[in-house]
Amino acid sequence: MEEGSSVLSTPAVAKQLVTQTFKEVWTEYYNWETVHSARVLGSLAAKKPEEPEEVSSLVLEEDYPLGPTTGGDSFGRYQVVNDEWDYNTTPNADLAVISSHILPHPPYECCTPITYNILHGDDSNFMPFVPLADDPTFDHREHAYEYKALAWQEAYRDPETLEIAVEAARRLAIGGLSAQQIDDTAVLPLTLRTTSTWGAVWNAKQSDAIDWPGSSRALCSIPDVSPPPADNLRLRLQDYLTLCCRRPDCLQANCFSHSMQQAVIDYSGHRYRGEEPFRCLPAQNICGHACTLRREAVSEQDVLWSAQDLDDLRVIAHLGTPMTPCDLAILCHKPCYEVAFLCRKHDNFYAPPKRHIGDPEVDTASQQGYGSQTTSDLIRDPSCDHPGPCRPDTGCACFKNQSLCTRMCRCSRNCARRRTGCRCAMTTTKASKTLGVRLCGGTHCSCRSAKRECDPEVCACCNTGGLCRNAQIQRQQHKRVQVKTGNYGLGLFILESARADDLITEYVGELIFEPTFVCRGQVADHVGRSYVFGLNDVLSVDATNAGNVSRYINHAPTRQANVKAIILAVNGDQRIGIFAKKNIPAGAELFMDYGPEYPVGDKPTK
Repeated sequence: MEEGSSVLSTPAVAKQLVTQTFKEVWTEYYNWETVHSARVLGSLAAKKPEEPEEVSSLVLEEDYPLGPTTGGDSFGRYQVVNDEWDYNTTPNADLAVISSHILPHPPYECCTPITYNILHGDDSNFMPFVPLADDPTFDHREHAYEYKALAWQEAYRDPETLEIAVEAARRLAIGGLSAQQIDDTAVLPLTLRTTSTWGAVWNAKQSDAIDWPGSSRALCSIPDVSPPPADNLRLRLQDYLTLCCRRPDCLQANCFSHSMQQAVIDYSGHRYRGEEPFRCLPAQNICGHACTLRREAVSEQDVLWSAQDLDDLRVIAHLGTPMTPCDLAILCHKPCYEVAFLCRKHDNFYAPPKRHIGDPEVDTASQQGYGSQTTSDLIRDPSCDHPGPCRPDTGCACFKNQSLCTRMCRCSRNCARRRTGCRCAMTTTKASKTLGVRLCGGTHCSCRSAKRECDPEVCACCNTGGLCRNAQIQRQQHKRVQVKTGNYGLGLFILESARADDLITEYVGELIFEPTFVCRGQVADHVGRSYVFGLNDVLSVDATNAGNVSRYINHAPTRQANVKAIILAVNGDQRIGIFAKKNIPAGAELFMDYGPEYPVGDKPTK
């Protein structure tokens, strides 16, 4: 196939071309692979030496003479070759004599260290390996029924099939066929582009490349996801918005704690900036010869914009705040008077939602059915994102979840469903603040009673210079701890004193769903160790594969435990804090009651 040759866009022709190219690459690859494999296997064959030497090893005791040395930094080595002593001296090396055996470290289970929860969801339906394969008492067959198949049975895991499919796609791309057109033919055994699952292009980039003569890797690179057109502002902004977490308290790029969904700019949906909707402000100063203060467009014939240009202005109006036509002209690369004319014609590209009698934003007399201040039992309180007031008919997520709106919601700040912060800082006397009395430390705090931490944007206590006792997790006010060997194996010890209700650390791990909890539980029950902490009815925190030092806290009955776990809603996320039950001196080991499901006894256990 010659580069630059045109390919007909009809599905029948494309399917025929993909089939022909795939067969050619398949035949070419396996013709090379057969010869190459035979050559590699032949090079590994052992050759019998012509005059083998009989070499025996000699173990030197601690008091065995090592022989002469040529310098202070050299050591000697004895070998018995053909029944004769041979002494070699290697200069410039340190001499180390091991007088006793090195004892191995007692076995322990390690994990990937993380500092925050990772939203894992469910494990793959394909078993990556057979756990406890050398343990005859474990029922491997019963455990295998939890999976669909073995991992090596997945098509994309075959490196040869992956290389052939991607190489065929490269040659077709050189000829002018896109990855989307190739996938539409459904000829290749693997899907190229990434959709809900990783595509062949992505998997090929994560695998070691097969260096074979027929590869055109250096000539062509297939994009996994086609970039948006350069002149389409809406699609480009959707990609940029998807890169970063949309939660205001997170905003991390490629966030692992929250579900990363494709951002969609929907003109019928709620605006990204909902406080003050966009409108075209009157121009204040003349910005140039095309300023609306100098001239005005009389009719549509004076404004010749393409549909894409008009859509770009609509995107700016959807995402932006009130601004003058002079500023809009800079963003749109258009004359100022034309921008002002289109904003007037399309009523600032915004139609306010209709309000009805009884809407929460209109009638605030009745608060029934608006949810409660208590944290929801779901994975996290969803932030509402809809046009109009928070009503059931507008699809308000907060209303459906029976929870109040938070600062992450895009409804109006005057919404009657808005969650109010605590007023502990206002009810505490000035003398108490002067003495350094901690705030929000009891049930009188509305936030603490609702099992959530104080919100710095709505709670006055968060502006009292660190006196709030109910914001320790979000401030990461952890104590210094260390993993050491104690009376019950490895345990967690505190290196500084702690007062009652002080945050020691946070229990973090993978956020998994119920099917994965059941599947992993079979292995955990067999080995007698489980690092799963139930978070709510939907998610559990599993620190088996990823976690922090909190997984080393050993179990003790309630009366002997000195720390406790409390689930709190922190800026919309439910997190597990490990708090001191009483005053703990520095150097003490931390113990926690694992709960009624743990086989408890009268003594602490690991």
